Amino acid sequence: MIAPQFSVALNNLGTIAYQSRYYEKAADYFRQALQQEPDGYAPLVNLGGALLSAGKIQEALEYNLRAVKAKPADALAHAQLGQSYLLLGRFDLAEVELKKSKALDPAHFSFPQLVLAELYLRQQNAASAIEELGEFLKLHPDSDRAPNLCILLEKLRGKASPHFSTGFCCGGGSGHVCCVALGRTPPVARLVAMPVCTASRRNLVRNEG
Repeated sequence: MIAPQFSVALNNLGTIAYQSRYYEKAADYFRQALQQEPDGYAPLVNLGGALLSAGKIQEALEYNLRAVKAKPADALAHAQLGQSYLLLGRFDLAEVELKKSKALDPAHFSFPQLVLAELYLRQQNAASAIEELGEFLKLHPDSDRAPNLCILLEKLRGKASPHFSTGFCCGGGSGHVCCVALGRTPPVARLVAMPVCTASRRNLVRNEG
């Protein structure tokens, strides 16, 4: 049996539980790790992510705020704090934190562009959503999300032309390729109701080190 005083071991147990999608169990392990090592950063940021995935948003906010204060240069902490604010409907604060995450690491695994796109879609800001989706596809052209995101971009823009000179091509899974125009932004009367960041809340947890 693993002695409970070992914060690293508890954090690793939490990581295993998280990856198995036992989010509340993971949160319990991370809490125990944090109790054993109050200044430990890995269990702190991991607890914020686990609580987000468990749907305990208000509680997650507390730990994500602490994580940003502890390590203001960590893109994950800002991404999780931004997601906390988004899910609480505090869009202005969410935008600030997500942009900080993106500035620190544009290709971060939390996909801040997709969360920003969801935020802008909720605000019916099509132009900004298109910009974020386009940036994501440039950074992650082989993502398994690329085909669906290309379709969403086409719907948001109202049309897509493979011969449009300022378009770009995005490669998706199974050899899927689509060309999306990035020129003029026509007015969008009705945005497509498509969640684009729910899976990005998986927030892959940190191991110690």
